[in-house]
Amino acid sequence: MKFLPRPLLIIISLATAYYTFFIIRSSFVLDGNRYFCLFDDAMISMQYAKNLALGNGLTWNAHERIEGITNPLWTLIMSIPHSLSVPHNFTSLFIQCLGGIFLIAQCIIIWKIAEFLFPDKRIIHIISTILTAFYVPLNTWSLMGMEVSLCSLIITISVYGILKSKGTNFPYPYFILLMLGTFIRMDMCIPACIIMGGVALKSKESRLKHLCFGLLLLALSIGIQTIWRYAYYGDFLPNTYYLKMTGLNPLYRITRGLFVTGKFILFFNPFLILLPILFTLRKKEFAYTLILTLFFTQIAYSTYVGGDAWDWWGGANRYISIAIAPFFIILSASIYTIINRIIDKLYIAVRYRTAIYIITVILLLININFQKDGSSIATGLLLNQPFGTGDNIANVKVAILLNNSDEKARVATVTAGAIHYFTDRTMYDILGKNDTYIARLPAIIPADKNKYISFHPGHNKYDYNHSIVKTKPDFIIGLDENKPEVKALLKNYNRDSVWGLVLFSKKDSPYLGDYEKKLSYYKQL
Repeated sequence: MKFLPRPLLIIISLATAYYTFFIIRSSFVLDGNRYFCLFDDAMISMQYAKNLALGNGLTWNAHERIEGITNPLWTLIMSIPHSLSVPHNFTSLFIQCLGGIFLIAQCIIIWKIAEFLFPDKRIIHIISTILTAFYVPLNTWSLMGMEVSLCSLIITISVYGILKSKGTNFPYPYFILLMLGTFIRMDMCIPACIIMGGVALKSKESRLKHLCFGLLLLALSIGIQTIWRYAYYGDFLPNTYYLKMTGLNPLYRITRGLFVTGKFILFFNPFLILLPILFTLRKKEFAYTLILTLFFTQIAYSTYVGGDAWDWWGGANRYISIAIAPFFIILSASIYTIINRIIDKLYIAVRYRTAIYIITVILLLININFQKDGSSIATGLLLNQPFGTGDNIANVKVAILLNNSDEKARVATVTAGAIHYFTDRTMYDILGKNDTYIARLPAIIPADKNKYISFHPGHNKYDYNHSIVKTKPDFIIGLDENKPEVKALLKNYNRDSVWGLVLFSKKDSPYLGDYEKKLSYYKQL
């Protein structure tokens, strides 16, 4: 790595150490075995990947063809450790390390973009790379197994390629890279359109040529996916599309999206959002405009789909995170401009400038990572376990417990990731990500004034008669027993509570096996 500048090498070394400790902090030991586990939604994809590697198809339940994922290419990547027969308690480590590699690669590309845009201002290269390396939401989604790391890297590489291109000599491989990005997530076509549109605007002589080529590639990629999806799953759209985008008045979805977007801007600091805008308006440079357009387009998209289900946690959600790294370059440049002017006007000695920049970076890191209360800073410093780890521990414990039942036992669950992955039981997804019937139901929203903001996209459809009465599961996990319509359905079930989760087991089930005996053992610990 001799070709990398020393400051960048230092940042990469610190980031590598941080990511390593992050992954270790997200792991845990149960029954003498160490487990690595991804964020629960990522574990749904891991279940699909596991079944694929075992020859059961790209499915949640073996041979049951429902597309409950939105990241087909990422899921194929997840199948690699399964194909190599890596023990299931270590397969997630492979994905976490891959996320860390992509994050490091992104730091390098961000440095190069900053270096290209501001060749004589190394402090901007340093600040923007540090903000990218240690932005907690980006690291969390990436290191906990979501496809954010790869999507973000593809966007960053493509931006770098466009900015380096001259006139009509645009490197078409970046167009193909963006096309591949849509196989990771279909909504990657949105940043792809922005970037390809930027290319068309930049190249006056070949504008139509670039535009047509880009649209042809995108149409080809979406067409291939749609044909394959219909042939394999019998539907033109993923099941998750019906779950999140249908059966709900768009007004509710957008008002919630506006609410969570406003919350993100508030905690990120409106001043830090406004500064890059003013900087870009003043400079009127294509590069700055493209980067800001990407960032705010992702914010608009997040708003349109109603935000994410975990916006309560704070920081950039998965949609915004994929475009935030290039934004940090413009933010760093605008901050640098202000500080430099203050330094010059106050005639501050050169020997004090380094200290001023160090303090600035620390304040920026605190500011952009501060969410709701000080716990976010503690999480960023890894004093607390990474987001989702507590739930992972409980879910894996439940999975180990369920493994004491008969293999024919069936489980209805609200939490569809880790519990299913670490068991070999047939599962029913109560919230419908892996259930075509539930996904197409009307959404259930609060009846009070909070109906415009207080629901979670993809988590507001259910039919307990379908999930419990019709399927007659032997176990029910994570159900809200306080709902009036639920209590009557649980008369034939025993209730137990362990590890913060409520478990129900069917009284007359012949498939409980040693479940009750093992449950009694765990409750005595």
